[in-house]
Amino acid sequence: MSATTARATAPPSIPEAEIDYELVRGEVRPVTPVNYDHRRVVGRLQVRVGSFVEEHDLGDVGPEGGVVLQRDLLTLLAPDISFVRKDRVPSPGEWDGFPQLAPDLVIEVLSPGNSSVEIEERVALCLEAGVHAVWIFNPKRRTATAHGPDGVARTVRADESIDGGDILPGFRMVVGEAFSEEARR
Repeated sequence: MSATTARATAPPSIPEAEIDYELVRGEVRPVTPVNYDHRRVVGRLQVRVGSFVEEHDLGDVGPEGGVVLQRDLLTLLAPDISFVRKDRVPSPGEWDGFPQLAPDLVIEVLSPGNSSVEIEERVALCLEAGVHAVWIFNPKRRTATAHGPDGVARTVRADESIDGGDILPGFRMVVGEAFSEEARR
């Protein structure tokens, strides 16, 4: 008996709240609940980036919103955080369901279960779909790696700053602030 993998080409018609998987080139992949440290780091980044975006009226930023990056072999991801420039934000009528939209910035926080192959694939999927930058925060190493469409990856240590470049002009954050206890006070 041979096993087959079902490939999806259209978003499933189930309520968004019930989705606990992503689709990568049509292949269903389960999404594992995150641990407390992951949630804490994502929360800090959401506050920092979200506050900056709101203060400067730059667009929309949010956690774990599903976006369709590819339709032919469906790729539906839910990044930890994504940012979409104001001029690219879907109209209110498009808010139901999952927009076919490559965010301008995707931020992911590594979990203990993430493999390097999985993360490399995720970065590649995002960049191939037109995401301008992908930031990967690594709580264990206390680093962030910024990936750009030019294929260059720059790793930033905890005592160094990551900046928003052309995507979030003027945004700057010391990487360690995402991980430190002092950031909460």
